[in-house]
Amino acid sequence: MTENVVRKANVRLIYSIFVELNYDDLTDGTVFVYKIKSDSDDLFFDNFYIATFDDQEDNIVWGVGPTPLDALKNAEREWDRYCNEEEGECSNPFRETLEKLGDMQIEDTYSGKVTVKEVLNVPVKDGSVFVYEIEDDEGELFSCEFYIATFDNLRNKIVWGVGNTPRSALEDAERNWDRLGDEFPNPFREALEKLIEEGNNMLLNY
Repeated sequence: MTENVVRKANVRLIYSIFVELNYDDLTDGTVFVYKIKSDSDDLFFDNFYIATFDDQEDNIVWGVGPTPLDALKNAEREWDRYCNEEEGECSNPFRETLEKLGDMQIEDTYSGKVTVKEVLNVPVKDGSVFVYEIEDDEGELFSCEFYIATFDNLRNKIVWGVGNTPRSALEDAERNWDRLGDEFPNPFREALEKLIEEGNNMLLNY
């Protein structure tokens, strides 16, 4: 299912903004938007952006997209979904960031490198679904590794989902595909069903 391709990618900081959350159970922090650019043609994804929230202890990735705005909007939706499932109503740092986006200056500064490792390659109808693990080389950008899910169908190699496990990245991609209503059947749903049916260890051990 995978050849364990390992490559490097560059990380550039695009935006940063301090956010006051005004909730007793949440700490103020900083929203960052980074651009990740592949150094290799062996990786089946185009350049993409991630949106993170750093609460002064952990810098966690919440959203991904082909543009900074897409990454922030996906992070906003994911934060709301988490709050609804786990905590109920809570302040959303990405919504506050989107409201201030017009006042933010593009920084575009080099931040470091990450190691990109292919962990899943699932053939599906019309293409293949890939999941990559992304790990901060220096351990200074992100609090832990994260995963991205892509669909390669020869037309594009867009990153559709992000998560802290391969499964959560695939589930995020599945939701984003459904929301955008692409003309093809959802490849991430097909990949998830296939992996669950096979009892795939990479999927089940997280």
